Amino acid sequence: MDQTAIISSAEEQLKNFGTFLDNHDEKLQKLNQKTLQVPSAKAAPTINSSTPALVEVNYSANQEQLNLLRILESDRVLNKTLLTFAHLCAEVDALVCKSQRMQTKFLYIDENLCVLLADDNDNGGGDAAKQTNEILLQMSNSMQFVCDIQFLLQRCIVLGNNLLNQCGAYCALEDKTLEFRFVDVFDCLADLLLQILIFNEILVGSYFCRFWRTYKKTVEAVCQNGNYVEFCTAGELIGLRNCLEEFDFLFSGAIFQNFLDSTFALKDKIGPKGIGQLTNQCNDYMKQCLATINKSDVNEFSDHRLLVRLNAFCVTFHDFCGQVETKHVKQLLDLNQKHQGIMLIGNVAWQPTSFLRRHAATLIKPHERLLQDIKRLHQHYLQTRVQTLPRDCRNYCSQMLLWTLNVRKALSIGPFELTVQQFKELAGLLLLGLRFASQISCLIKGLVNTHVTLQSPMSKVTLQCICKLIELLKSIQQLFQDYMDVIAKVMQCVLQYLQYKVLHLLNICKKRITAAKMHNRNVDALAALRIAEKCMTGPPTRTRTLLTKLAVNATNLNNRTLPQDQWELLMSRVTILADFQTNMHDLCSTTFIYWHQSVLTAYLKQVVERKLDFNSFQYIVHAFNDCGKTLTDLNLNQLKLSKCLERSTYDNLRSEIVSKLCAQIELFLRLEVHSSLQLEKMSPFENGIDDYRDLINVCPIELNGNYVILKDHIENYLSAMFYNLTTISLHDWKTYEEMRHLANTRLMLKPVEDYLPNQTLEQGIDILEIMRKIHIFVSKYVYNMNSQIFVEQRSGNKHLDSIGIRHVANSLRTHGTGVINTTVNFTYQFLRQKFYTFSQFLYDEQIKSRLMKELRAYAEHKQAKSYPLYAYERADAFNKDVRKLGLSNDGQTYMDLFRKVITHVGNAMGYIRLVRSGSIHANYSASLFLPKFDENLQFVTACREQNLHDVTVTAAENFEVNISNLVKSFSDSTDYFKLLVEAFQPFFRNPHNMHLKNFFLIVPALSLNYVEHMLSVKEKINKKDRQEAVLFDDGFAVGLAYILKLLNQMDDFQALHWFATVRERFNAERRKIQEMLQDIKKLPNSKGATKSNKKAALATQNDETEKLQQTLALTERRINAHQMEYNLLYCNLCSAKIFFQ
Repeated sequence: MDQTAIISSAEEQLKNFGTFLDNHDEKLQKLNQKTLQVPSAKAAPTINSSTPALVEVNYSANQEQLNLLRILESDRVLNKTLLTFAHLCAEVDALVCKSQRMQTKFLYIDENLCVLLADDNDNGGGDAAKQTNEILLQMSNSMQFVCDIQFLLQRCIVLGNNLLNQCGAYCALEDKTLEFRFVDVFDCLADLLLQILIFNEILVGSYFCRFWRTYKKTVEAVCQNGNYVEFCTAGELIGLRNCLEEFDFLFSGAIFQNFLDSTFALKDKIGPKGIGQLTNQCNDYMKQCLATINKSDVNEFSDHRLLVRLNAFCVTFHDFCGQVETKHVKQLLDLNQKHQGIMLIGNVAWQPTSFLRRHAATLIKPHERLLQDIKRLHQHYLQTRVQTLPRDCRNYCSQMLLWTLNVRKALSIGPFELTVQQFKELAGLLLLGLRFASQISCLIKGLVNTHVTLQSPMSKVTLQCICKLIELLKSIQQLFQDYMDVIAKVMQCVLQYLQYKVLHLLNICKKRITAAKMHNRNVDALAALRIAEKCMTGPPTRTRTLLTKLAVNATNLNNRTLPQDQWELLMSRVTILADFQTNMHDLCSTTFIYWHQSVLTAYLKQVVERKLDFNSFQYIVHAFNDCGKTLTDLNLNQLKLSKCLERSTYDNLRSEIVSKLCAQIELFLRLEVHSSLQLEKMSPFENGIDDYRDLINVCPIELNGNYVILKDHIENYLSAMFYNLTTISLHDWKTYEEMRHLANTRLMLKPVEDYLPNQTLEQGIDILEIMRKIHIFVSKYVYNMNSQIFVEQRSGNKHLDSIGIRHVANSLRTHGTGVINTTVNFTYQFLRQKFYTFSQFLYDEQIKSRLMKELRAYAEHKQAKSYPLYAYERADAFNKDVRKLGLSNDGQTYMDLFRKVITHVGNAMGYIRLVRSGSIHANYSASLFLPKFDENLQFVTACREQNLHDVTVTAAENFEVNISNLVKSFSDSTDYFKLLVEAFQPFFRNPHNMHLKNFFLIVPALSLNYVEHMLSVKEKINKKDRQEAVLFDDGFAVGLAYILKLLNQMDDFQALHWFATVRERFNAERRKIQEMLQDIKKLPNSKGATKSNKKAALATQNDETEKLQQTLALTERRINAHQMEYNLLYCNLCSAKIFFQ
């Protein structure tokens, strides 16, 4: 058959297969519409990389039923060789997959130790022993996993030795008919060496290694103390100790060197001939790898693993064979100098120069002059990449845009309407997308790792470029995922086309071999090619692809018979596309960002401030979600690391995006509402227009399995803000209503209505404002206990504010009765502060000693008299002694300040009483138009009996509920005074507070100070300066009664008979005045004097008598005023005691 017939036949078969899949797809679509259980991939424009694809073709599962023996059915000796190497390479592939998973898991488990250690440092390191115990406990829980790592490394070392042994044994054969090329075998060996090297670097730099000695010492201490009987037997503990001794090599940093040492015994088995041929093969392999790496430019190099593998293979080759070509070493060192910022996995950086010096010092010793300082190389690399980064970022953006358009256009065509040329283009586009992802990922890792290594701060331009590259990386993954159902259909066709190209190339090779002269070598080559054809006629699984490569390598054909470039290109495409979804996930994975979370914080700070692309930051957030998904896949959700990651990511998003966006939207609404007050109009052409709708209506953002909807957060914030600010200042309700309407019309937001009533005219100071500033209120207002009114003491205005029952009732109608409990709580907090000052005053040594002196004098006086009275002179002397202690800045004594503290306490209690009375007044006003409460009004029953509409029945139910709530509020008998007494009684009656037990002895001096203060401020009413004028101040009496009740000293104070003492003193002074007046009237007339002298003496006597009478009248008036103030204080105190009975 000619070439045209083969192509036509292949196209016909592809069309038939496509028709079958189209019919099958129609059946699936019908089932999907009926069940509605699987959502459509294009139903919602959300960015969600965690949703699995609906359809996929997974060739990497290796679930083919045919085993290697069935596939390699042949009667040639070559079958045994291929079977041996195929089994070894398949086992290498399985170990590599398992190693990668265990490496990632160990990194996160080790990072969990870092989190525990960081928590200890954040807490100040106060409980270091407890924190160390937690770390050791975490290590104990991970011992089984460490044991698995040891077994895996032992298998890797044994398998690597087996591979080298088989390769050397084959090279040492005398009568082999084919020269087997070990290119793919060496690839598998290099992959195995790479995993050993990664384990070596991870383990030696881990926190496990840091705490390993401590852990071993702890186990030794347990063994010696004998405290393990309850947990394990002695034999189990000895086994643990032996295991720990075996684990030492894991954290010694010599795992790779251990592998090199294990290969020493193989040299004698292989012999000089085998070593010589193996050396030639190794040199050829290194030449091929160096050529592959040199093909790509340094800026376009996309896979650092190739360079790491080559270094590891070179060290093994040098140690095992010892004959590496000098030019290969120079080229390798040159590549190591060019490529910097290599990351093995996670945050584990790697330096090829240090690796070669440690494991192959003799190899690079002749070339030391070619090696440069590592830090200088890093600085040069960072400087070069940072300078070209903006340009590279723009180039990637333009290339990605063009590639995205081409992919969407190619995939928009029906999967089975594609021609052969379109299959070629689509395969090239898919591979190009993977290459872009690999290059971008390599660039990001290199830049971030170099910044961390050099401890160099990252500029804003570099940060934005890196975040843009991350966005491009996740957009590639999102595009592939959106079209994965189409790609899965097309992928089979593309792979079949590529397999056809491989088979066609093998067929041409067979013809060329057949045309040559027949001999034994060509027979084996044809048998190998038949095996390759047999493998390529089935699904391109990993096993079949590996066998195909090994079979072709066994032929060792020259480039003329089998073009190597074309062969390697086709097989690499088949290998990559067969594992397309796995490769796409690995290349687009951003789990390494966990170790660079500051990038997210720094980027999110600029999203709202600099008004960056609001849709792009979702890709950044989803890039950080990869860490949480990896923890879920590895079953590490229970670690503290996972919880800290979730909390930090959510806190960053909430603080940097949600909070700032809410604040800016609030500012935007305020400026729009008050735009008429702006002097200069803003020009939209110069300043631009703030349009937040794109960010508000952005897709739900996934955060570690949870979703953040910005629109809901903003609506909740605006609803709470409108409600709270309206309750604070009800006169601004119209402004916030306009802002609510503007948010609805301009930003499509729907804040909740607050349904608050408007403010009334007769409301005075709002109850919430008094509650928040109660410490200012009680000091600036005076209380009248009888009329329940507070009046302002002084004001800069021409009027004084007053707060009465009606004001509080109107305020309660606005805010509801629920504010009463809040008011009581605020008052309780205020009283705690005042009582602390109260206690400190009585605890003072000067005051305490004076009170003890008064107590002794009173006790002696009490024993001497059956009806003892507290002496007025002692109270006056107490005040004078306190005055001697000093004055405050405004000239007040400490007794004046102490009296003010008690007055403030009484004013606070009076405010509670006023609020309680206002609540009753408000409830009474609301119940004026209701029937009597004792009537049984069943509106719901009546409505149902009349068969009224359901809406009417619901309204009747609400009406009954409202009436019951009103009755409950009206009949509320909560005694807030009693609650406040019970709250502070334990403190005041505590035996430790003995300094409070003598408080009743200071009350006479306090009352004397209070009376003098009231007389002084009342006298200012008739004077020009009325700033300090006050008519009443009943807060002192209420506060005094409250404190006496708390201290249970009411009876002790009454036993002093203080007010009786005051009455007797004032009565005595009145009697003395009366006696003096009587004496004046009884003065004798002048007798015996002359008439003129008599008149003069009489005038003088009358003048003196008049002055004396005026003085006595003033004294009597002062006594009456004092008596009246004392009587008023006594009545108020007796009335206040009723509150606390």
